[in-house]
Amino acid sequence: MSQRRQAREFALKMLFQIDLGKLDPQAVVAYFLENQDAAEEVKAYAKTITKGVLEEQAFFDALISKKAHHWKLERIATIERNILRMAAYELLRCPEVPKSVVINEAIEIAKKYSQDDAGAFVNGILDQLQQEMGHPAG
Repeated sequence: MSQRRQAREFALKMLFQIDLGKLDPQAVVAYFLENQDAAEEVKAYAKTITKGVLEEQAFFDALISKKAHHWKLERIATIERNILRMAAYELLRCPEVPKSVVINEAIEIAKKYSQDDAGAFVNGILDQLQQEMGHPAG
């Protein structure tokens, strides 16, 4: 597994805990990363994603809600909701990461951590978001 994939999975796990458990973000991040056997680069990128999502969560949620036709944000499974938040963060705030990589990683992580159709759901929303941003799909 690449370091970036590992960092994204760590970020997802932290965001999931914070979202589902309504836990203190700083405590979750500190405890989680302290207990991981991973390179410092992995931990740093996971922390960057987590912090970035949490700082602008309302903004990312509004973008996702706008694209999730017929779905209220609260009805989207916690895993998919946080994968979408992470991908929105990387698409909008990490210009050094190719857009196609962000979307492909989100799809693969959704397939790994959620139901069979989660990858297609995540892809559909992120594709719409990317198109709105003026970036062609792929």
